[in-house]
Amino acid sequence: MPFRPNEITKEHVLSAVAKINVEDIQLIPSTRYDVIIDGKPYPPKEVMRYAHEQLDGDKRWEYSGGPPTFRFLEQMGFEVVKKDGNDPILALIERYKSHLKESGLGDELYKWRLLKEFRGRPDVSAADFNSEIKAVKFANLIFHTGLSVMRHIAELRAEEYRVAFKNLFDEVTPLSDRLDRFNKETLKIYREIKSEERFGHHHDERTMATFLTFHNPEKYTLYKDSFYRRLCDLIGVKAKKTGEKYVHYLQLVDAFIEDYLQDDGELLASVNSLLAEDCYSDPAHKILAQDILYQMLEKSVGTNYWVFQANPNKYDFEEGLRSGVVDNWTVSSHKDKIKVGDKVILWSTGIKAGCYALAEITEEPQKIADLADAHLWKVEDQNDIKAGIKVTHDLLNDPILKKQIEGVSRLRGLKVGVQGTNFTATKEQYDTLLALIGQTADQNKEKESQMNETASSVARNTILYGPPGTGKTYNSIDKAVDIVTGIQSGNHLKNKQQFDDLRNAGQIEFVTFHQNYSYEDFVVGIRPDVEFESLRFQNHRGVFYQIAKRAKENYEAFVSGEGKKKTFDDVLRELIEPVERGEEVEIKMISGISFWITDVSDKSISFRKRSGGTAHTLSFGTLRDLVDGIRETPAGLAPYYTPLVNLIRERRSTGEAAEPVKRYVLIIDEINRANISKVFGELITLLEDDKRLGQPNELKVTLPNGERDFGIPPNLYLIGTMNTADKSIALIDIALRRRFEFIGYYPKYDLINAEAANILREINAQIYKIKKSADYLIGHAYFMNYSSIEIVLRNKVVPLLMEYLGGKTETVEKIFEATEWTVEFNTETYGWDIELK
Repeated sequence: MPFRPNEITKEHVLSAVAKINVEDIQLIPSTRYDVIIDGKPYPPKEVMRYAHEQLDGDKRWEYSGGPPTFRFLEQMGFEVVKKDGNDPILALIERYKSHLKESGLGDELYKWRLLKEFRGRPDVSAADFNSEIKAVKFANLIFHTGLSVMRHIAELRAEEYRVAFKNLFDEVTPLSDRLDRFNKETLKIYREIKSEERFGHHHDERTMATFLTFHNPEKYTLYKDSFYRRLCDLIGVKAKKTGEKYVHYLQLVDAFIEDYLQDDGELLASVNSLLAEDCYSDPAHKILAQDILYQMLEKSVGTNYWVFQANPNKYDFEEGLRSGVVDNWTVSSHKDKIKVGDKVILWSTGIKAGCYALAEITEEPQKIADLADAHLWKVEDQNDIKAGIKVTHDLLNDPILKKQIEGVSRLRGLKVGVQGTNFTATKEQYDTLLALIGQTADQNKEKESQMNETASSVARNTILYGPPGTGKTYNSIDKAVDIVTGIQSGNHLKNKQQFDDLRNAGQIEFVTFHQNYSYEDFVVGIRPDVEFESLRFQNHRGVFYQIAKRAKENYEAFVSGEGKKKTFDDVLRELIEPVERGEEVEIKMISGISFWITDVSDKSISFRKRSGGTAHTLSFGTLRDLVDGIRETPAGLAPYYTPLVNLIRERRSTGEAAEPVKRYVLIIDEINRANISKVFGELITLLEDDKRLGQPNELKVTLPNGERDFGIPPNLYLIGTMNTADKSIALIDIALRRRFEFIGYYPKYDLINAEAANILREINAQIYKIKKSADYLIGHAYFMNYSSIEIVLRNKVVPLLMEYLGGKTETVEKIFEATEWTVEFNTETYGWDIELK
């Protein structure tokens, strides 16, 4: 469709904003300006994209940010205003300009040179595609392992590889589809070459971005996950998941260029003056955008962190802190330069040992000529310095908190106390202490309040019951969102969108029971590993186990005060990331001997022993269980698992305060369709309120897989739905009723039109007379999505009545005698004749 900006009206904009609000659409935030609509700020380009969609169904906006977009909105009477606060992107660009003046493009100029030489490559029409691949120099823009795999594939499967590249470069297909297809095609080729499922093909988003950039640098640019995530943090947007990151990154880069770079004549002139004839001219500024982000978010030196340690026999540490400024401190400079803005952990030795404050450097450091004037332990490095240090967080007036921080500080390995010790700290250590300092009395009260709220009057186990078609499953969505958010909303559409977001975040799960559903499906068990060529089994953790574990981690982290933790998967990904670059990761064992991680698959780690042996692997599943403390270490591999377990546990700490207690909800649709006692097992007891973790009669059990001390946290809620017309629930009704609250759902005639309501009301009255129970009524939902009552009666209602009444056609006919419809069974056609009287 053609781009039609001049046809967009004010009504299109207002409709777009209404859609954004009703559907709670997450917009890409603007950088410097917002448009004010009905008193609320919106990103101008995003509004115009959705307004164009209201015009002709095509969500697009081809103008850049700034005046080209603003003029449309201002002509319609909307106000465009500059956003409050400092612009972090402008600050980023100013730092880059300073960098250019000092260092030029330096060792990053090679990117422009490579693109000048290899623009348009690899050439998919080359006669010899193997030679073509090998001729293109990607330098360090692709991990070493990826380069090796790429050349290996080209050598053995050149034509298949050519086809994959043709598909990747096909601009007719959306980029997200091309990336997904290229990933799958190259993985399939490589797995066929290696004949093993465990080998990864190292064609990640960074590699694919490099291929696309070399082929068409006017449209694409180079990518790296690390500075993409830092950019998202900088501008306050949520990073996408793997597989979607590069597409999102390109959108952010385009906005970056449009809003900042293309009109910055000073910056462009400066960069152009540094580009020689053998450099790509970069007319679309894509490589420049990447270089700014990489140089400023990846390479630039940030804040340093230090531990300053005083000898209380020589210096009155407490008096210095109370004065607010501590001067004449020294610290070993080592390889990092202490500078204004660096963060400091102030530490006392001797009898008063411990962390007393956090501070920052406020004055330009100076060398100390005479160490005798220093108030610190003497260190062997004679190039000591002094600097003004301003205390930012004083612990002296809170002895209980001070004691708590001292203990945690020691656990984190912060204490130093010998001559010549390296006095550097890490950001994680600093943030750990900062998070603890942030737990003031008010926050402790908030914590207590949250704990009380966790044990609130909201029922933890609820079953929505009633006859079919009364909206039990429909309402379970609203109820789950109400529980998690604590807000009751009558907007089902908005609730459904929030429900989907909460499912993606892991706070809500949905499962449907059936006759074959088992404990092994629901909690824990084993299943065949269908991806392995020989018969073997792998542990399976069901939906209940997984959501219970997430809820428990959140609950226990908050109660213990240990702070927010990274997930096992995130830490493991960071740990093995160098392997993706073709590097080996050294792991030191307790004995002091090392082994090296050499490769990873989807399920295991391959490693090389010091002796050179490579016969063993370490299972991710086993490693996860060991980190969680739910199984014993395999005896033969204990020396290799143990240091990894310790390393992962250590790196899980983020230094951030624990998240508030969150609520988690598991919806079990058709709960009475399974054998409840078989599926739930011991959970029937653990689900009771007073048996939950942290409650007076807390109970923990050992699961069949050997996991010890399994319990159910108080922040996990269950919602079941039960069709009362299905009497398979009868045998375990008492067991359920003791542990669940039951909420009835029955026909609501005001939700359907009057004609449908009249006949449904009469049908239900007759059913009740015959069955003497409301369990067999017919719900309003049968009449909500059909325009013809005859169709509903023929295809939905009458077959259900035949089921209820054991196939007695005469009884079904009598039900309709008092209605406006004649329903008769035709013995010639063996069908139903249905018509208005």
